Amino acid sequence: MRENVKRIFKNIVILLLLAGVAVLTWLNWFSAAPQRPGDSDSVFLRLIGVVRGQEDQARTLPAYTAYTQSAYPANSAVPMQAILHTQEEFYLYGADGGVDTLFSRIAVPLATALDTLREGRLLTQAQWRSALLGQSLLLRFAGEMPMYYFAAALGALPNEDLDFDMCDLLLDLSGDTVLLLARTGDGTIYAYNTGLRSLNRQTLTADFEPSDARFACEVPELLGRVPDETIIAPGSIEAPQLAVSPVLTDFSGASSERVIDAVLDALGFNTYTVASYIESDATHVYVEEMRTMRLSSGGTLVYNDASQEAIKPMTNIAMSVRTQNIGASAQIMEKAMVPYLGDVKAYIARQYYDEATERYVVIYRVQYAGCRVDLSGGYLARFEFRGTTLVGAYMNLLGFTAADTSDVLLPSVYAAAAAGSGEAAESLEIRYQIRQGTARGAWMYD
Repeated sequence: MRENVKRIFKNIVILLLLAGVAVLTWLNWFSAAPQRPGDSDSVFLRLIGVVRGQEDQARTLPAYTAYTQSAYPANSAVPMQAILHTQEEFYLYGADGGVDTLFSRIAVPLATALDTLREGRLLTQAQWRSALLGQSLLLRFAGEMPMYYFAAALGALPNEDLDFDMCDLLLDLSGDTVLLLARTGDGTIYAYNTGLRSLNRQTLTADFEPSDARFACEVPELLGRVPDETIIAPGSIEAPQLAVSPVLTDFSGASSERVIDAVLDALGFNTYTVASYIESDATHVYVEEMRTMRLSSGGTLVYNDASQEAIKPMTNIAMSVRTQNIGASAQIMEKAMVPYLGDVKAYIARQYYDEATERYVVIYRVQYAGCRVDLSGGYLARFEFRGTTLVGAYMNLLGFTAADTSDVLLPSVYAAAAAGSGEAAESLEIRYQIRQGTARGAWMYD
């Protein structure tokens, strides 16, 4: 009798195990796969869901906003120059990758500050100057950086209060928490309290030496004659010359093919099936359906998507759409142009809605060691969107190489004195201008 009970119990266990294997096999074969590694939609939870009748209900993963990875290239948000002012010392981050190193150290704290903005208000120029001369970190951008895109590139949450373009971003470090100030091109200054505790100075200055430079507003003779944040240094300035040349010189070379494939791929072409031909003036034309890319021997590229012309244009473009379009243009730049620029860096110069063409436009230019380079066409690249679709692009495939020859420029203190000899100068900076294949730096002011 006891043996029969054991045999029956053993058979029941075997049947239960076989039934469990069958259920798990069915779940693995016919249930939706996890959407990402570590998805909580595991086999066990699906089994529980079946038992509870909730198999088809969506499951939401916990969100950790402090560590959200941005969908946009962070390099597109890096400032041209940064200055840490501690009242006792002055740190200048610019050439030789200094600003990139600093930005990598402050990206997460900056995202935290942007996520915790509150109590926005306007400040005066005098209040801006007071914050500048205190414990502060100033980030200077070469163009008009959309504040909302800057936040998105750092992984911060969307904030409608950030719908403006800035040229300078100042972190006032003098209080218990960081005060964030943003200044636009027309001089409007926005200020926000944040939940970010003061930054660690040792982290910011590690591996960097203080500079003997200072702000123009710290020099009594220059106060009010040039912009307050103009960098004044005692010594002469060496500006290396830049050799400028087309990236494509021989379309038949293997290196040129890699460049062309990178550009085609960035613009969404299938590099294996795209049709191509050469026109009488040596312009290479690439065609896929109604999209066309024309590439001249000088490296000038024109892209057009005729299939999108029928799309009704947007006039009131939402901030999220603008962010997406800027991000799309930045990704094209990262793939198609940045690897071949050489010693210069691309930056977002402008973004706006063009009423004449009914397109949203994003423009890129270049800078070298914190100094803007004036290009003959006015820009390095121009991207045009209708809705969220790229319908037109104009790109100059140029490479820049720093030469051994440098031009010695006046010390900034003398350049500032000359610039402000009459009316107060609105700007004072070293700019590069290209003549006969060579870019040379010179002091320029408005």
